[in-house]
Amino acid sequence: MKNVNWLLVIVCILSLSLIGCRSFLDRLTPAEIAEISVDYSGLDIPVVLEDIGSLRDARKVRDAIIINHRTQQLDLLRLAQDDELRYKDAIGFIEMSIAAAENLQDLIVGSEGEPFSILGILAGFTGGAAIGKMLKRKGDYSPAEVAEEISKVKNGTA
Repeated sequence: MKNVNWLLVIVCILSLSLIGCRSFLDRLTPAEIAEISVDYSGLDIPVVLEDIGSLRDARKVRDAIIINHRTQQLDLLRLAQDDELRYKDAIGFIEMSIAAAENLQDLIVGSEGEPFSILGILAGFTGGAAIGKMLKRKGDYSPAEVAEEISKVKNGTA
């Protein structure tokens, strides 16, 4: 019976040392946990004296900090990707608008590769009208006077 009791005691000690000793010691070992670490982790860790907690709590805070950091980085990555898509849309639309406006400007004013321009045509009409107006002499007949003279010739009264 004594051998069985000793055997049970040894098995219990071995199982406790293998299974629960580490976590039990982590709960008893004091560790300083900075307030900024707890704030960043988002956990509610009870502290015994000011910034003193257990090693188990410190490890939980560390794991929560890593998870929170990765989550924040993924959120920032998603925001950067969304911003990149919005940027590409916005720059694409404005580039199309600028190209359309430049084409209109080339049509109105003319460009190096396009000899045709609206201002060139209008300038010719305006210049021709001004020159024609200046070339009218004092003795020239008006259209009404020309029509009257033609009717006289047709009627034989001239």
